[in-house]
Amino acid sequence: MASEVMDFDEVSASPAYSSLDELAESGRLTQVQVQLYKSKFAKLHQVVLKTYENEKILLKKAKQLNGDLGNERAKLEEAATQAEADSERVAQLRTEVRSRAPLWARDAARRLGVAGRTRGVPLQHRVDARRSRPRARCSAGGQGRCGADDARGA
Repeated sequence: MASEVMDFDEVSASPAYSSLDELAESGRLTQVQVQLYKSKFAKLHQVVLKTYENEKILLKKAKQLNGDLGNERAKLEEAATQAEADSERVAQLRTEVRSRAPLWARDAARRLGVAGRTRGVPLQHRVDARRSRPRARCSAGGQGRCGADDARGA
């Protein structure tokens, strides 16, 4: 069986070359015609071999890219699953925060010493803050523009 396998790289061993030689011997083709047909056949043979090699290379690359695509799909599916799980966890945490927000506000109010009030600063804190600020001396003699003229250097 191995003797039947032809070396595709050797064009002169092809049956086409043998047939052309037989046609020249029988007188059906001239030697010039045989040489012309052999050169055209050799060119076609080279094109076919090059095409075959390119096809093998492209098929190998296609298999590799197909494998890469499968890997990327698996990664994408895993990421989508993780994103869905993360979204569910975020929704759970939001629900938990909303359900506990009133409790946190009540606890914060107790820590600040505010009974029943959860918004704003308690009045006592505002009064204490005003008392602790130093007052500017007025050189305008109490005419309602204290501090403004002093700040400009008048």
